[in-house]
Amino acid sequence: MITKPVPEGNHNRSYMLKDLFRKSDFYKNIAILLMGTGIAQAIPILLQPFLRRVYTPEDFGAFAVYFSMIGIMTVIANFRYDLAIVLPKSDEDGANVFFLALFLNFFFNILLFLLILFFRNDIAGLFKFPDKFTWFLFLLPLSTFLFCSFQSMNFWLIRKKAFRSLSVNKVSRRGAEGVVQVVFGLIGNSSGLFWADAAGNLSNNISGFRQLRKTGFRFQFFSKEKVLKLMRRYIHYPKFNLLPSLLGALAIQFPVFIINKLFTKTELGFFDLTQQAILAPFALITVAVSQVLLQVVTDKKNKGEHIFSDFMRISLLLFSIGLISMVIIELWGPQLFSFVFGKKWLMAGVYSRILIFVYMFFLVVSPMSSILLGLEKIRLMGLWNLFHFLAIAGLYLLKNITFIDFLKIFTGIEIIAFASFYFLVAKTVLRYEKKLRV
Repeated sequence: MITKPVPEGNHNRSYMLKDLFRKSDFYKNIAILLMGTGIAQAIPILLQPFLRRVYTPEDFGAFAVYFSMIGIMTVIANFRYDLAIVLPKSDEDGANVFFLALFLNFFFNILLFLLILFFRNDIAGLFKFPDKFTWFLFLLPLSTFLFCSFQSMNFWLIRKKAFRSLSVNKVSRRGAEGVVQVVFGLIGNSSGLFWADAAGNLSNNISGFRQLRKTGFRFQFFSKEKVLKLMRRYIHYPKFNLLPSLLGALAIQFPVFIINKLFTKTELGFFDLTQQAILAPFALITVAVSQVLLQVVTDKKNKGEHIFSDFMRISLLLFSIGLISMVIIELWGPQLFSFVFGKKWLMAGVYSRILIFVYMFFLVVSPMSSILLGLEKIRLMGLWNLFHFLAIAGLYLLKNITFIDFLKIFTGIEIIAFASFYFLVAKTVLRYEKKLRV
């Protein structure tokens, strides 16, 4: 009997589907990071019932605004050069990209401090920041510098495949954060949320610095000539990625600012709890997956290897996690929030039934940005960030609308935006695969 030969492309795809969830370094590294992420996230989750009883929704609303401001600043401070730390073939060049990002981060935050020093009240008024917390704006430069410094360390550890070290650092941060939150909560000091963030960032840097030394990083690598050369080599990161990434960060943080402007601090506090209880665990998963995916895609691109199977299996894995979470929230969201955090947080559970769709799409789609970074498709990602920003900014135009209706419109916009991004990544992966077959 003569068997018709199977076309090579179909054979490869069939093999990839059969091999979708086999054991590999890819899953091993993700498992290591997820284990650290799980332990790290267990700390704030276990503390939330206590924290939500000692801090008010207004406290959490104010901190949400502050944290959103940090989220925007951290996109700018390194001028996106931290993303390029994983790209050079030699560790010496990777280290000099690290030094470049660190210098830019330092000078940016000096300027940020001076800006706050002279315009603190104006900034507080712009963001409707509560008067009793305005002095904590001076923590912004410190927290931004520490966060971005660790981001650079993070990318060095990704470069060295030190995923176990990344897990240790996550636990270190959350542990320090939790201790400060609890201590300040026990003494009735509402500023504990702000100090805890700074303490967590400081702990991250101490732990990260120790990990740098263990993975072969040497300050002797520093070379002014190489720093300048590599700044020119990777100029497309700030040139084509800084503004779009800033717009992307604004799109992520805008809902907080818009809710703060259009609705009450209490409703903002409810919105913040849905993020802390659902989005934060999802975000830690996406960060873990993104870090492994970036290293894998960069390595395979340099070797001219296929990435379609990695794209497919991570999509299916994240979709499965998101689907299970969605079912749980839709069935028991309000009851869970009321039981875990207290009856005054019941409405957060009601809102979570709407927002879970946004968070599910975020879980599946967010890590895919690592594929575009690894393939150096910076402009494509920039265009999507611009589209996302404009779509979210349109929420500012809403007037005389209930909070529930606002959340429904926001959810619709986010689903469309994330679905379009996934389509762009899928198309990019297929084009890359097609080039390999030529």
